[in-house]
Amino acid sequence: MNHVDGLIEVSNSYSAAGTPGNGYGACSTASCHDNGRGSIVTTPAWGSSPASCIACHAAAPATGSHSIHLAESGVGCADCHKGAVQSTTVPDQHLDENIDVYVLTSGDLGYPQNKTKATAYSTCSTASCHSNGLGVYKITPPWGGSGTGCNMCHNALPTTGAASWMDVGLAFNQANKSFHPIVAAANSTGSGTSVLAAGQLAGGWTPGQTMYCTDCHSTDSANSTGPHGSAIKWMLAGTNKAWPYTTAAYNGTSSGETLRTYSNRATNQGTSNGLFCLNCHPVTVNNVHTKGDHSSVPCVGCHIRIPHGGKVSRLISAADSATPLTILPSRLAPDGNGGGTVYLRKFTRAAYNSYSKSNCYSSNSSCGSHNSSSYGSESW
Repeated sequence: MNHVDGLIEVSNSYSAAGTPGNGYGACSTASCHDNGRGSIVTTPAWGSSPASCIACHAAAPATGSHSIHLAESGVGCADCHKGAVQSTTVPDQHLDENIDVYVLTSGDLGYPQNKTKATAYSTCSTASCHSNGLGVYKITPPWGGSGTGCNMCHNALPTTGAASWMDVGLAFNQANKSFHPIVAAANSTGSGTSVLAAGQLAGGWTPGQTMYCTDCHSTDSANSTGPHGSAIKWMLAGTNKAWPYTTAAYNGTSSGETLRTYSNRATNQGTSNGLFCLNCHPVTVNNVHTKGDHSSVPCVGCHIRIPHGGKVSRLISAADSATPLTILPSRLAPDGNGGGTVYLRKFTRAAYNSYSKSNCYSSNSSCGSHNSSSYGSESW
């Protein structure tokens, strides 16, 4: 390149090279301006406003697995590319002409460091958002590949914690007699009848509405990466977050704290240690809850511990056996671990303010007025 020949000489196919004063141009073969996959893009004209990310690629790229990650609440560019802010700020090491995937220090996600653009996608092996839930990292599918559902991180039904985990297909089966209406509204007729009356709902909910997972589960920290991160076990959302104990710190445990009853329903209400059910339900309206002896019975003595859905109406745990814990899934037992006292053997649903003793059959010695096997009709 001749510096003193009186011409503007710029490499990379600059469009306005030549006589000074003939206007600024753009480069069309500059390797430092590509779409991140090795395909060169034409730069903005020299002297124009600083280029944003979209000068080279989409603000939210759809290549590889970008779309599925960016669709998650709380996930942003900087979670994989340190320092990046969507549409405005390039990440660190942006101009080294390599693919750099890390959060704080190079390699901390287990993705190959300084990966050459346009080469085959790879995997992350130390990403906290891909673990088995017990702190053990799982190798992700190759970027752009298909996942394998829950088993991608949980290779089988876990056997750790309160008990073997629930069959989610069972919990959300809309043929169940009762279920929280996740994604699809609760049935209004048929064997799956589970729509509540308006008087049984609070917090802005009305009969027949559809719920989503995030109505009950959510992150509680702005520092969380993606949807998984909360100081509250089970990631319970809403003002009141404690279930089935009187403090949220015992969520997911099997003992060590006072179980919720009707009598202590208001303990810590309005705080994270308040009864979780109170976010959506005014539990005082049901005439069963308010009857004498019932007020001191743990909620999980009659209702399933994990209230996603169940085979008996109103999320009742009734199992028609002298040993009901041999029938009820362990995760749904009062202690979440196949133990505790299940009071009911059969149950029949009624209007929430008109239950009578014949709606429930129990052979428990403390439930003498319900000891007729002709009572109730539903059981696990």
